[in-house]
This record gives sequence, C-alpha cells and structure tokens, in this order.
Amino acid sequence: MRIEIYNQYLKMAPSTQRRFMSAYDIQECKMIMSYFKPKVHKPWSAADYIRTNLEVLAKDIHAMD
Repeated sequence: MRIEIYNQYLKMAPSTQRRFMSAYDIQECKMIMSYFKPKVHKPWSAADYIRTNLEVLAKDIHAMD
C-alpha cells in the first residue's frame, strides 16, 4: 500500500526533482522518512528511484516536532 501511495505522489512533481516524503506508521508507532533520487531519466514509478529510508520511533520524537 505504501508503494502505491508513493507512486501517486511521485507523479505529481517534475521527474528530475529529488523528493523527500514522510509517513507515520500507526501500527508500529514510528515515523518513516524516505528520500527518493531518480535512477532513470524519466521515472514513472517508485521502482525507478533509489530510495533511502529513515525510521524513527514515535517515542523518540519530541512533542514540539
């Protein structure tokens, strides 16, 4: 399901642009941040990007953030 959402949002911006997306996983109580860099000239889906994930537990995020 996450890949389908990424595919939808990746199509909304210019294909040459690098992207940073974040999502909150309610079941595991963690913030997932993904950095996408295109690996082909005209990417069409999330598979066409190099994705780097950073996961942070919700308890480690300050309430002000």
